[in-house]
Amino acid sequence: MAQFQLSQGDLRAYYLGVLVCLGGFLFGYDTGVVGGSITLPSYKNSFGFADSSKSTATKVASLTVGLQQCGSFVGCFLMIPLGRYIGRRLSMQLCSAIFVIGAGIQTADTHDLASFYAGRIIAGLGVGGASVLVPLYASEMSPKHLRGRVGSGYQFLFTWGIFLSSWVNYAVNKHVSPATPRQWQIPISVQIIPGALLGLGMFTVPESARWLAKQDRRDEAWKALTWIRGSDGPEVQEEMDEINATIKAEKEISRGSLRVELKSKVTLYRLGLSFAIMLAQVCTGANALAYFSPQFFALVVGDGTESLLVTGIFGAVKIVSCGLFILFLSERIGRRFAFTGGALGMAACLLCVAIVHKLLPPPGHGQVTGSGIAVVALIYLAIAIYNISWGPLGWIYIAEVLSPRTRDIGVSIALGTQWTFNIVWSVATPYMIAKIGWATFLMFAIVDVCSAIFSWFCVRETMGKSLEDMEKEFNSESATLTAQIEQDDRANGSAVSSSYDAGKA
Repeated sequence: MAQFQLSQGDLRAYYLGVLVCLGGFLFGYDTGVVGGSITLPSYKNSFGFADSSKSTATKVASLTVGLQQCGSFVGCFLMIPLGRYIGRRLSMQLCSAIFVIGAGIQTADTHDLASFYAGRIIAGLGVGGASVLVPLYASEMSPKHLRGRVGSGYQFLFTWGIFLSSWVNYAVNKHVSPATPRQWQIPISVQIIPGALLGLGMFTVPESARWLAKQDRRDEAWKALTWIRGSDGPEVQEEMDEINATIKAEKEISRGSLRVELKSKVTLYRLGLSFAIMLAQVCTGANALAYFSPQFFALVVGDGTESLLVTGIFGAVKIVSCGLFILFLSERIGRRFAFTGGALGMAACLLCVAIVHKLLPPPGHGQVTGSGIAVVALIYLAIAIYNISWGPLGWIYIAEVLSPRTRDIGVSIALGTQWTFNIVWSVATPYMIAKIGWATFLMFAIVDVCSAIFSWFCVRETMGKSLEDMEKEFNSESATLTAQIEQDDRANGSAVSSSYDAGKA
């Protein structure tokens, strides 16, 4: 039980993690709630397409999902200049405000689909921006022994967002009259609460210490670091010295020019690694399973109420597996092992699903067979494996491996990839299910094998290492210079350390 005896610094780190990872909850809830809300009779009546053809309803659904994801794609790149120049905390509050405005527009009963679509785009800007800022802020502020656990909270709250959205939709569909617009307004409006909590909660935590140090606001950086660590002892002083030495080294190497740094092979490799990890994460098949789980389960158990039942259990499996990972595995198994093993495990499960479905297809008419039950169990196992590997770790790893000067750019590129392929899979998956059926699972299994090979040969271990230690891990030129700067500071008496003593006095 020693691991649960928390220091003040650990408690503050967990609080910060839960707060910023509300961005993941927003992503999950917004993803899950809208699909159900726009199918409600009250929504169709409000926006005037209750008597329209099925193709009209399909078009509305496609635009509703696609426009939000397009807004998120733009939002993640807008955060490069904003997060760099006004800071992580203020940018997060701005994303919160944008999301709340977008959710408010969606909630209004305007009887105009164009305004609802505009709300989707605006809310997407907030979600996309937060998706970049959460891993940045969490990685920069979390202590190295908790960084994986804190950063994994994004995926955990994402799964909770999807899970709760399905129950909110179910409740209003059952208990609120379809004759009133409140039936669809309630589930849409609920997301305003966590959106507002994210922005207001950021007033209770400091700005990123590493961002402040990059702006030469060293006294503020020291206060922020001592707050999140719950201490101003020698270990914290040493960490602050490391942060400042690394930032100084990178500035000297790149001569203050980001363009010079981007020409470095090591920098390009780290950017490519961050990009590849997020590309692999979004192409494992887990996102497609999440977005279209009823259709996938209909493939293996046939149409009927059974597919809805197993879809509900599917959401619970994601929450439980991700929670177990955060509590017991996040700081025990290495990133390289988790990525490689996770991809191989998912590949094995999905390959078996494809084979069984091809040889013993479901009879349909809601009839469940032994092979159908086995296939459902394999899909549950695949998504559980995803949520103890690629799901939670992808979000934190993309920030861990990047240098201080390229962290915001690299995370934005990685998350831009994630949003791009979310759009691709949201469009392509329904057609894949309809046209190739069982081969959909085979395709994702092949992708997972490729991801495992990539992880084994390319992923560098980051567990238990500070962000400054990554310079040594990647044999960065700044690592040698950083060591020299730290040695000179210790020999001559660091100006930064003097400011610590002044602060404590």
